[in-house]
Amino acid sequence: MKISPTYRQLLLHLAWWVFYIGNFFIAQYVRNPKYEWYIIDMSLYFLSDILFFYFFISVTAKYLFNKQTIWIGIGFFLLNASILYGTEASRVIWAYFAGFYDQVPKYYFQLHTLLLAYLRDVVQFTGYGTMYWFYNRFYEQQKEKVELEKRSHEIEVSFLKSQINEHFTYNMLNRFHTEASKYSEQLADGILSLSELMRYSVKEHENTMVTLSEEIKYTQMLIALNRQRLDNQVEVNFDIEGNLEQPWKIPHLCILTLVENAFKHGAVRQAPLQLHLKVTQEQLWFSTKNKIKSSTSEPSTGIGVKNLGRRLDLLCEGRATLKARIEDEYFYTNLEIKAPCPPMGE
Repeated sequence: MKISPTYRQLLLHLAWWVFYIGNFFIAQYVRNPKYEWYIIDMSLYFLSDILFFYFFISVTAKYLFNKQTIWIGIGFFLLNASILYGTEASRVIWAYFAGFYDQVPKYYFQLHTLLLAYLRDVVQFTGYGTMYWFYNRFYEQQKEKVELEKRSHEIEVSFLKSQINEHFTYNMLNRFHTEASKYSEQLADGILSLSELMRYSVKEHENTMVTLSEEIKYTQMLIALNRQRLDNQVEVNFDIEGNLEQPWKIPHLCILTLVENAFKHGAVRQAPLQLHLKVTQEQLWFSTKNKIKSSTSEPSTGIGVKNLGRRLDLLCEGRATLKARIEDEYFYTNLEIKAPCPPMGE
């Protein structure tokens, strides 16, 4: 029977605590075989350690080992230690009401010695929690690396399978352009633009990043083709703020995909398609707004936007966010990329 990763992790944690608690009792017995054990007292003692450990790895470490949130992490650490000391203090209260008050060590009633007595537990479980958190982070990074390599291989195989058909289509479009130029310059120009757009869309797989100016050039070409397809019965407002010639590199087709999605699933004849690009040296913003079609024979599955989000995660290493929402019969997308957004492997 195959054990799930979650169940396996649960068993490992359980095994660790059995080992730790068992080792504690053995050590105490060796030191003092006549020591009287109280179940509630020991339960409160181990509960304080367990609460400290899991609070540390779940909340404190996430903030403590991040330079931007270290002060929040220190605050959580102090809260964490307070939980441990608070649980330990409850042992004194329980001892008083349980009737073995005289057996409680005197340092329980002196604040400074009590703080020192349980400082060992704080240091010990901070060490355990730190080792566990960094190991778990390393494990997750290795897992993501394997997944990334697998995805890259799948994309490469898919690309190679489609390459022949794409280039065949591109060559045929060039032939049609030559023939169409004899009858209609507008038709010939449209075919030429389409062939150039197709060539751009099937660029070599290794070239996963392109300049911003190149992406915008082909995005505007896509807009012009759709205007021609819809007999110029569509209004597109494309506002651009900033210098497109800045040394920006972005994932191939990331802006073009959002615009193509808006034309494909938007009621662009009924309401203007709103596109906005703002670029600075530090950040890039791109947004779309289109009216949703009331009925369509080709409903949107959202796969294109989801796939783009995954590509951004892989290529921009956490520096890009893509959000989509529906509001008042309109579909919105917002893309934000922080500089630098390096090519894979750099």
